[in-house]
Amino acid sequence: MIVKVIFLNVLLLVFSACTINQDSLNSIEKHTVQSNELRILMHELDMVVYDRYKSELERDDMRRRYAITLADNIKELTENINNIPEDKLGQNINKTDMKIFYTYLKELYKNANEIDLIAQNYELEKLDSKIADMKSVCNNCHLKFRSN
Repeated sequence: MIVKVIFLNVLLLVFSACTINQDSLNSIEKHTVQSNELRILMHELDMVVYDRYKSELERDDMRRRYAITLADNIKELTENINNIPEDKLGQNINKTDMKIFYTYLKELYKNANEIDLIAQNYELEKLDSKIADMKSVCNNCHLKFRSN
């Protein structure tokens, strides 16, 4: 009989130990980070997922909106410049220079249309090259007409 009681007590003790371990696995303790390396990796993961900085998709969307706004502004400004009477553009501009100036203006407008098309089609990998082309047109025009 005493053996049965001792056996039952041991059995209850074993079951209660399992129950305690199971309860701790279901509690928050199982999520406690025990490794410094894991803690660092989890922190990096947290920074990636919940980063305050924009994701690449959000940055692409910002670049797209920037490009559309840039193109709209350039088109509007080139149209406004194109509507200025020739006699108001400057006193020292001859007919040849006027043709060159309007060629630059048309090229600038064309670049603005291409930038707009690139942005509308989400072809942002082409955007930097096209903006560089536009800057080149601006710089060439400035070299020709600002240095006089």
